[in-house]
Amino acid sequence: MKRINYLPFTCSFLLMLSVQQISVACSVCYGDPESPMIIGMNMGILTLLVFVAGTGASFAVFFLNLRKRAKAHANSLNEKKRGNS
Repeated sequence: MKRINYLPFTCSFLLMLSVQQISVACSVCYGDPESPMIIGMNMGILTLLVFVAGTGASFAVFFLNLRKRAKAHANSLNEKKRGNS
């Protein structure tokens, strides 16, 4: 039977206890929600969200375009086969 090493869990727990004041909540919960730092953080999150959504949409459009071109190519091959017969 494999023995579990508890050292990483213990170290992680002690580290969380030592920095609990820092990791309790973000500045939105305990700070001023209208401060420039919070507004900048929200704009950064929104910017990253736009980039991720744009990249996902680009992949979707690319694969839909490939599917459309593959169907058109298959149709052209079928028409050539019918024309030669």
